[in-house]
Amino acid sequence: MDAYTQTALTYFLSALGEKGVPIDYLNPILEKTIGEYKALQKELSGFWSDDPEIQNLRHQAAKALDSGYINRTISLLQDAKEKDKEAALNFPESADKRLRSAASSSYELGVLEMIRLNYVLAAEHFHEAADMVPRGEELTKAQYLDREGCAWKDARQFQNAQAPLEAALKIRNDLLDKDHPDTAESWNNLAQLYFALGRYAEAEHFFSRVLEINEKILGKDHLDVASACSNIAELCQAQGKHSEAERLFLRTLKIREKVLDKYDPDIANACNNLAMVYQDQRRYAEAKALYLRIIEINEKALDMDHPLVAISYNNLAGLYFVQGEYNEAEPLFLKTLKIREKYLGKDHPSVAVTCNNLAGLYQAQLKYGKAESFFLRAIKINENALGEDNLSTAESYRLLGELYYAQGKYGEAEPLLFKALKIREKVLGMAHPSTAMSCNSLAGLYKAQGRYSEAEPLLLRALEIREKVLSWNHPDIAVSCNNLAGLYKAQGRYDEAEPLMLRVLKVHENILGQDHPDVAAFCNNLAQLYQNQGRFGKAENFYLKALAINEKVLDANHPDIAATCGSLASLYKQQGKYGEAEPLFLRALGINEKILGPDHPSVAGLRSNLAELYRVQGQYGKAEPLFLKALKIKEKVMGKDHPDVAETCNNLALLYLDQGKYGKAEPLFLRALEIVENTMGKDHPDVAMICNNLAGFYQVQGKYGEAEPLFLRASEIAEKKLGPQHPNTIGFKNNLESLRKEMKMSAT
Repeated sequence: MDAYTQTALTYFLSALGEKGVPIDYLNPILEKTIGEYKALQKELSGFWSDDPEIQNLRHQAAKALDSGYINRTISLLQDAKEKDKEAALNFPESADKRLRSAASSSYELGVLEMIRLNYVLAAEHFHEAADMVPRGEELTKAQYLDREGCAWKDARQFQNAQAPLEAALKIRNDLLDKDHPDTAESWNNLAQLYFALGRYAEAEHFFSRVLEINEKILGKDHLDVASACSNIAELCQAQGKHSEAERLFLRTLKIREKVLDKYDPDIANACNNLAMVYQDQRRYAEAKALYLRIIEINEKALDMDHPLVAISYNNLAGLYFVQGEYNEAEPLFLKTLKIREKYLGKDHPSVAVTCNNLAGLYQAQLKYGKAESFFLRAIKINENALGEDNLSTAESYRLLGELYYAQGKYGEAEPLLFKALKIREKVLGMAHPSTAMSCNSLAGLYKAQGRYSEAEPLLLRALEIREKVLSWNHPDIAVSCNNLAGLYKAQGRYDEAEPLMLRVLKVHENILGQDHPDVAAFCNNLAQLYQNQGRFGKAENFYLKALAINEKVLDANHPDIAATCGSLASLYKQQGKYGEAEPLFLRALGINEKILGPDHPSVAGLRSNLAELYRVQGQYGKAEPLFLKALKIKEKVMGKDHPDVAETCNNLALLYLDQGKYGKAEPLFLRALEIVENTMGKDHPDVAMICNNLAGFYQVQGKYGEAEPLFLRASEIAEKKLGPQHPNTIGFKNNLESLRKEMKMSAT
């Protein structure tokens, strides 16, 4: 490592800690910083001025930079700039020469602030430099404008970046050959901005132009060609074009392997990009091999606890996480956290990233207390280091909101999800894919609360955004369609839900093939829709298709197989095919107990479903212990006031009602009603269902005065939230009518 690189690296690592740049971006920022440092040294050393005072100031600045004294360098260049500006005012005959010199100093100040990661200040210096360029030197002005736009982009102030980048491109297009490298640089920088803004079509056009220029000038195996391929590949990956992304990342890797040492960091970077494409496609074995190769490269080239090595550990942990291999993921995430705390300090935003990852891992394991503490730590770090209106802070708000949503803490979830949405709208704009993600999160909360009229416009907006900027078969579009279909299904709007679900299934079959677990999941969703409609034959076919796919591609004890078995069993139970339902419930329960443990909520849910099967058959002795065990698990893991606890209380109350144990049933119905009213609101459809059940409880005892208002309330809620044609609305109204007839007969 040469002296300049060592000096730049030392200063860079210091700046990382001061400025809170996410360590995940270390590779490209480090490469840029070292390049900036070397170029600045060369420019300072080679600059000549006929003013001895200016020449001396710049000579001293070069020496200070060579010694790593950045602040001293800035002070000297600031003095040189101000003296040149003053001379330009006082001596008009030499104004152009002095302004040219002042502009050069301002530009160099901008470069120094880029090295210090002070992007806003850098942009202001570059802007000043462009303003001071004399007439007739438009290409120099284009250089400074281009740097200004890039600085604003790095500061994530995208609204300020576009104008200077477009101005620089126009100048270069007007004055240079269409295939000039500087023109290609402008195309590339503007493409990066459009990519960040979610304007994918424009970004792809510009990136493709850069690749065309580089191939023509440099040849097909040049490193700049590899970088251009990588940029297009990242764009394709963001749009869900996995096969095209894979092809370009493979080309990038092949070029770099041909030109560079096998342990070069750029090869590790190419491997990482390719691994993420494989991970998105669930090609986990191929992804793992590449992540392990990256770790080998980084451990050989760097210290074992270097931040770049930590990135490798983090990515491999993420792969284990998505596969459900939590015991493999946790030590790697913890190792990453330890390294980042050591190098960057405990309050660095990159530490917050790892805290979020760990929190997500603990949330998946239902360790909600540990998850919450890590999410809260991430929020505190990001608020202090980056401010409340930063995108990283917004993501931390969203993640904590999702945790509270999972726990049924809807009142705590809503302000966090709403705040995340508003930050993304402010920073990224109203039509960015990340804004769509926040729309979906908030809509999911509203749907869970039965606030369907508030959820629908958010889901429609998310779908509209994604259809505008993503390819028709992008997985995120399928997610939006699936979420909207789920809302319509909850409202009984089955005719609107079905085409959306069929579209989702078609997209995933086209992208992933017929035998992919995600295809099985959407077959399962479609089957549930048909089951709700009473189209049992179609429902059974799709459940069986989902089960066949999962049995073919997954381990025999995979939780997805358990989920499909449970869904198919519920269909058979509804049809009265109890003999076919029971072995499927038992199989699902056995899988989940083995894989997830006896105290997992999924296990509790299956116990409750099996108990309900026994209840409807009158096998009360088998049903009660299963209900009680399910209730105990849910209270322990999810808390005593979770909506899932209310569901089990309601089911257990129905069991006691069937047995005539009214003293045991009533407090359970009342507890279920209180939980749902408190967590979901008094007008939630689940409130209507419990009111209906409690009314039935009073009806069988002849307590008509207590039953009637509950049936009436259930009917009114259902009609308001679900619509007059929903099966539940019709059922509740029929129950009310039946009660009133019974009351008349009793009166006579």
